[in-house]
Amino acid sequence: MEKEEVRVVIVEDDDDIRELLTTLIELDGYLVRSVPDGETALALVSEFRPACVLVDLTLPGIDGAEVTRQLRAEIGTELVIIAVTGSPSTSEHERLELAGVDFVLAKPLAENELRRFLPPL
Repeated sequence: MEKEEVRVVIVEDDDDIRELLTTLIELDGYLVRSVPDGETALALVSEFRPACVLVDLTLPGIDGAEVTRQLRAEIGTELVIIAVTGSPSTSEHERLELAGVDFVLAKPLAENELRRFLPPL
């Protein structure tokens, strides 16, 4: 019996960071799709049905907190949402938690730290 692929969506507006995260997560065996903004992410998640979304807080258009709120309203809590922020202040952390984020990670991300929060393969 073939093992089912675990799908991850990365929402990151910085091209270099998005490409690096995509490569790292794919090398670990995940099926990854990445997009540069929240609106595209919402459409992709509906179609791709990932187990996990890795979302930057600061995005063009709707930000990571709003993406999270909309995903929680549409999909519920079975989706793991990991927020990534360059400014992990207490107020930002609280705002993300209220939106429904499961985990908040600070940039720059340590490879091993990210792996701890991804759904198991």
